[in-house]
Amino acid sequence: MSDRQKRMETLGKRFTDTPAIETARKSKAESNNRKRHSVYIDADLMKRIDTLFKEVQHDTYPVEVTKSLFLEKLLERGLQDLETVKSSITA
Repeated sequence: MSDRQKRMETLGKRFTDTPAIETARKSKAESNNRKRHSVYIDADLMKRIDTLFKEVQHDTYPVEVTKSLFLEKLLERGLQDLETVKSSITA
């Protein structure tokens, strides 16, 4: 096997799902049943979220608030008031 083939095989292993790699990479956040997702959000809305996130971080100091926690709490609150969310979508 040539050096090029060995290199390609080694690089290819990074993209396979092996339990040993998954276990080694698990962090505290991932062990809390978290998974990375990608969504597309309106740019102006994201700017508002960023601004509010900074305000919440400042207001809740010394408690550490991560952006993922902040977004999770916003989503949970929206789920609690789902009827209002539905009505704002259909209006």
